[in-house]
Amino acid sequence: MKNQTIVARLRKQKGWTQERLAEETGLSVRTIQRIEKGDDSSLETLGLVANALDISVNELFNDDEDSQTLEKVAAYVDEQASQLEKRDAEDKLFSIFRLGYIFIMVLLATGINFISDKLLQTILGLVWTFIFLTGLTLSKYIRKTHWKDRLDKKYPLTKNISLSRDRHLDRKGFSHASKDDFLWWKSPVVRPIGMIFWGIIIPLLFICKYALHLF
Repeated sequence: MKNQTIVARLRKQKGWTQERLAEETGLSVRTIQRIEKGDDSSLETLGLVANALDISVNELFNDDEDSQTLEKVAAYVDEQASQLEKRDAEDKLFSIFRLGYIFIMVLLATGINFISDKLLQTILGLVWTFIFLTGLTLSKYIRKTHWKDRLDKKYPLTKNISLSRDRHLDRKGFSHASKDDFLWWKSPVVRPIGMIFWGIIIPLLFICKYALHLF
């Protein structure tokens, strides 16, 4: 697959050296050199290059590439887009579980607030603070380690692709919106506001009361 001109040009447009591209992709400098020289390379390898350059695989090829190669690339991009959509759904599921944990903990804190015995309320409040902060820390650790590794193995074509991108790739590399993007938990604006309110502001009020005794 002859793609040396476009890969080299895209790399230079970002101001990267071959060493920088090798570092970003996890490939060797020799492999990067072979790709830019036009030597045959697997689509999986080119996928790593495309991910590092933040483009789709088909954008690595010239328009005059042979039809057989373009068909293989199109099939790869379709499969990658499918895996990305599934991975994104599972990743959002983890976020929902985490939000559910926060909601339950807020309910528990509200119940503790109604306890008339101040000493018991303080003790339970301190226990709640410890459990809440520990739970958040563990969930963050699990998401960045075990959960990420699981999704990388299940959807290998999406490895190192950021799910924070506000797009899903179709076979031509263009972005298209999800049909249910109107749902609040998928909104790039509303979701962070909701997470800040329920995950930071409300718990912080209880922490200030139970742990710091500010009011």
